[in-house]
Amino acid sequence: MGLTILIVDDSVDDQNLFERALRSTGHTLLKAYSAREGLAMAAQLRPDMILLDFNLPEMNGLEFLERFADRGISVVPVIMLTGAGSERIAVSTMKAGASDYLVKDTEGDYLRLLPSVIRRTSAIHDARMRAHKLSELTEAILETVGEAIVGVDAECAILWANPAAGEFFQCMPSQLVGRHLAEFLRQSDGQTDWTLHPLSQKHNGAERVERKSDLFQPVSGDWFPVAYTASSLDFEGKGRFGWLIVFRKIAG
Repeated sequence: MGLTILIVDDSVDDQNLFERALRSTGHTLLKAYSAREGLAMAAQLRPDMILLDFNLPEMNGLEFLERFADRGISVVPVIMLTGAGSERIAVSTMKAGASDYLVKDTEGDYLRLLPSVIRRTSAIHDARMRAHKLSELTEAILETVGEAIVGVDAECAILWANPAAGEFFQCMPSQLVGRHLAEFLRQSDGQTDWTLHPLSQKHNGAERVERKSDLFQPVSGDWFPVAYTASSLDFEGKGRFGWLIVFRKIAG
């Protein structure tokens, strides 16, 4: 399926070149000949992508991206187009929020590359949006489930806790962040040496720990038996696996 692409470029000749380069792609092209016109069209029409010339009379690409973000439309991917020899400028726009860039070389090779760059940028953007929606969905589920759930890092320091965990630990979830799990857990035999606890051992993405009768002490209160399941999870995506832990109080 073709995309709706807004081209923001004050050059009529360049606009025509882009149109010819993309004629067979099935994309719908919208044209803006000034930065202000481009911002207005982006806000109103919400295109799937923007091709943006860096050197516009009213403002450069960095200023455009800043105003673009201020209007709350920065979720639209932007491919920055810069003059020959402007790789440094192109990289700086990437840091400012552009999704990709193309240098307008004098031989016109960028026009040949343009369709594939659009496909790549669109695919990456779609993947990021799916991941973002999945993250939001996961967060919403964790916020509403009745089970106490906490996430801890590789050293077992608490990263976050859902509202049910706040009730379980008898404090606000935010007050748990940074505290070590050893403050609240002991093995069922009363062992207090945390280095001997299963959760303190090195692990990777395949690990899972199930405990049926460890001892737990909330922020205020006495020790009582708990069961929990801990699944190995890399929260930071850096190969440092922590635990996602679901607690259950043992009745009786």
